[in-house]
Amino acid sequence: MGEEDSRSTGNRGLYRIGGVALFGAAIALIVQLPLVSLASNALYANATATGLANVSHVSASYAGFISSIVALDVFGIIAFGAWYFAFRRINLVGALGTLLIGVVALTVDLAVDLPIRFAEISAASEYAAASTTQQPGILAVFQFMLDFSNDTLLMSTFLLGIAFLFLAFAMLKGKSLFGNLISYLALLTGILVLIQVPLALPASTTPFLVSYLAATIVQIVFFILAGLKFYRM
Repeated sequence: MGEEDSRSTGNRGLYRIGGVALFGAAIALIVQLPLVSLASNALYANATATGLANVSHVSASYAGFISSIVALDVFGIIAFGAWYFAFRRINLVGALGTLLIGVVALTVDLAVDLPIRFAEISAASEYAAASTTQQPGILAVFQFMLDFSNDTLLMSTFLLGIAFLFLAFAMLKGKSLFGNLISYLALLTGILVLIQVPLALPASTTPFLVSYLAATIVQIVFFILAGLKFYRM
């Protein structure tokens, strides 16, 4: 009965916006795929002349990769809001966990991690134009930014994985809204996102990229199917 109430009293306009946001998130992830292998050189660069050169050489790809994450985060926040309203009458704990943890994860990414990533590109350009006496100072600043942005990325990724697990919990409670396939895809997404956290280390670049690729493909399928379902509610 609660599931029917949620569907009948829910804001259809909000659900359609949520569906469009999920389509947008899927497109952002598709755009990321050809950029991630190049961007990973900047993500894992050490604060050395070689590391800064890597950032400088892939700055266009890196900037494109970061911009796609900005779009993904914005669409994600909208989608988490729509999911809350879809499941609040069915599973309030799952709906609240999804909304609060998901929005915090994406907001941290938008407000902290991504601006620092753009600053890293600027630091690489400054290093190339700096004198020999200025370069050590730029290296030190770059190292701080790199460490801080990577730590922030780990935190936001972990929170995002937990948010997807809460979403899966809510979806499995109200299977008639999205069905078994989409519900289990939400669960698989949460697991794959969490697996990326221990692999996101400089010494584990290839395993991280493999886990990232797997999580991204699953997310694309999940976002498209969930978006279609949302749009038709």
